[in-house]
Amino acid sequence: MDRIELSSAIRQEMQGVMGEALETVVPEVLMADLATLEQRVQQVGRVILGGLIERVAAAHAPGLPRPARCPTCKGTLKRRERPRPLVGLVGDDTLHRAYYWCAACKHGAAPLDAALGLGPGDVSPGLARVVARVAVDATFTPAVEQVQEALGATLSDETARRLAERIGAAAEAQTQAARVCFICVKDLLRRRTQAGRRRTVLGRAGQAGWPHRRDRAGRRAAGGAAVAGRRDRRPSLRSHGRSAGGARTRHRRWSSACRRARSDP
Repeated sequence: MDRIELSSAIRQEMQGVMGEALETVVPEVLMADLATLEQRVQQVGRVILGGLIERVAAAHAPGLPRPARCPTCKGTLKRRERPRPLVGLVGDDTLHRAYYWCAACKHGAAPLDAALGLGPGDVSPGLARVVARVAVDATFTPAVEQVQEALGATLSDETARRLAERIGAAAEAQTQAARVCFICVKDLLRRRTQAGRRRTVLGRAGQAGWPHRRDRAGRRAAGGAAVAGRRDRRPSLRSHGRSAGGARTRHRRWSSACRRARSDP
């Protein structure tokens, strides 16, 4: 069955479910006040939407791959149908899905749970987030009462406590991971800054004419590396000393000759 035919079949089934629910509730609320009307409509809505979630989730199951071996011990998996009731954000539903179980290592898995993003417990992810947020600002009993009044979902104090602890542990793990990541990035930036400073110092040293190294061909090495194809046109320290000293000697001799010529009659 393709997607269009499957969607059409789900709509026809939901029309029947909605018709039955409305036939039951409409006569009851004709003369009720607004508070009672809203409460009954909310209850009917949870029944209708829960049935919709059941049918749409069941449509995912045929296209899921079947695990061939146990991922833990590579043993043979046994298949059986295992329904899973859930208290959801918009309705209560029961997922009818295949469950694969290994008799050797007692490992089990449900591919539909992984495909829908379901974790442990009997509460949907959306409702779990709402309960955890409410339980942060209030104790478990008032938090459960607030959720029940707002959404019509029935939960226990123990379920609220478990959800709050699970969300808190996940948040703490994310905080620790972010802290470790920040430390790693800070250390990386520090190393890059130090490396950049070393490159800057070496570059300035080469531009300032610091001591160079020469090879046999007379090529100069700036910053320790030989510069191919370039000869040093600057005189060395020794040749510079000889030329300067010779110039001073010639100037001194010329000055002495001039003084003798002026002193002779």
